[in-house]
Amino acid sequence: MFRMEGRAIHTIFYKGIPVGEYSTERAPFIRMEDFEQIYALHIDRFDNEGKFEAEIRLILTFIQSFLETGIPEGIRRDVLETQTQSKNFLDLVNLIDEFTSDISIDKTDQRFFNPIAPSVHSGVLEVNEIASNEFIFPESGRGKGRTPSSHAGNFDKFTAVLEIKDTKTVLRKSDTNAEIGNVLVKPDPGVYDRLPLNEAICLTLAGSAGLPVMRTWLAKDPKWSKKHFVTERFGIYSDAEGHVQRDMIVDGAWLLSADDELKYSISAEMFFERLKEVLPRTDLLMYIKGYVYSYLIGNPDMHIKNVSFKYGGTAFALCPFYDIANFRIYGHNSDIALTIGNRDVITPSAILDFAAERGVSHMEIGMMCKKILENIDAAILQYADFSIADERNFVLIMRSDIIDRVEKMVNTIENMNRNQSDADCFEKDR
Repeated sequence: MFRMEGRAIHTIFYKGIPVGEYSTERAPFIRMEDFEQIYALHIDRFDNEGKFEAEIRLILTFIQSFLETGIPEGIRRDVLETQTQSKNFLDLVNLIDEFTSDISIDKTDQRFFNPIAPSVHSGVLEVNEIASNEFIFPESGRGKGRTPSSHAGNFDKFTAVLEIKDTKTVLRKSDTNAEIGNVLVKPDPGVYDRLPLNEAICLTLAGSAGLPVMRTWLAKDPKWSKKHFVTERFGIYSDAEGHVQRDMIVDGAWLLSADDELKYSISAEMFFERLKEVLPRTDLLMYIKGYVYSYLIGNPDMHIKNVSFKYGGTAFALCPFYDIANFRIYGHNSDIALTIGNRDVITPSAILDFAAERGVSHMEIGMMCKKILENIDAAILQYADFSIADERNFVLIMRSDIIDRVEKMVNTIENMNRNQSDADCFEKDR
C-alpha cells in the first residue's frame, strides 16, 4: 500500500501479479496498458499459449466485476464483518478471496492448499477438534430466528479442511491465515427438511449417471441434531511449493452479464444459443445431459447461476455440476428452471425433443436413465441412516418420486422409438 495526494492507494493483485489500484475514495482502477505488459511477462501464469487483447479484456472485466460487486452472492457480508471485526471492504476482500478467485489486495496469497487424498471417498464424515457451535457460525443469525437460504445453496457457506488423521477422514476449521480450505460446507438451512442428505444423494447419483461432479460428504456429530453438506472445491489447486492457485471461474449469469431478473427468466433455448458461442461441443452436450438429469430427479433450480465455467485463456469449459437436489419432495411443482417452449412444467417428450435437436440422442438419455435406476439405492445407502424413522421415510418418498419420473422417461423413449419404427416400416412399404 502507498499514499498519493493524501489518500491510501492499495495494489490489486490477480494470480499474484499487480494489475491495478484500489482506494476507498474512488472506483477500482485497472491499468490496461500496464496489464498488457504484465500479461506478456507472466504468460506462464495464465492457461493459454499467447497474448490476445480480447482475453486480457475478459480477465480485466472479471476483476472489475468482482471489485465493484464486492460481496459475491452466497456469502453474507455480516458474517465476514463479524470475522474481521470491520465493515471496510478492503479488510473483507482477502477473506472473500478464500471463496472466490485469485484477486487480492496489497499482498500475494502465500497460504497453503492441501488437496483431498484420492483415497477419500464420498460418504458420512466425523467432525474433529471443533465445537459444533463454532462450526456452524453462531454469528450467522440462526439464534435470531432467521435462516438465510436459497434452495440448494445457502448464505452461510464457508470453507473447511478435510483430511486423514489417524486413519480417519475428519473435518476441521481451516486456519485462514495459513491455509485455504479444500471443501465448502453448507450447514443445514432448516427451511427444507434434510436438504444436505437430499443434495448428497442427488449429486452422487449424478456422478453414477456419467455427469462431472466433485466428491461430497455429510458431516455429522453426536452433538448436532442435523447433518451438514460438504463438497470438494473445484478450480483450486496447489503449485509445486504447495501454495494456493486458482482457475478463473464464472457462473452463467456473469457469462451473460445477466441481471437478477434475467437469470431466473431466460429460456433454455436462449441460454443454449449463448453457450454455443463459448463452449466446446463436448461440454455443450454435457450441459444438456446435466439439464435433463435435473429434470429426471425433480430439480427445478438449475438456473444460470447454478452452472459454472472455467476460463482457460483460449476458451471456456464446463465445471462440475453442483446445487442439485429433488425439490418436488418439498412441494415444488416446476420441472425445470429455464423454460422450454415458455413452460416450466413439461412432458418427457418435450425435454427429449429439446435434447435431440441439440445433439443428445434418445439412446444417450435412455442410458442415463438406466444408470440412475441401477445406482439410486447405492447412493441412498451411502448417506441415509435407516435406523432413524423420519430419515428412512424421507429418502423412500424421494426415491419413489425419482424412480417414477425416470420410468416415465424410459416409457416415453420406448414409445417414441416404436412409433418411429412403425413410421419407417410404413414408408418402406410405400
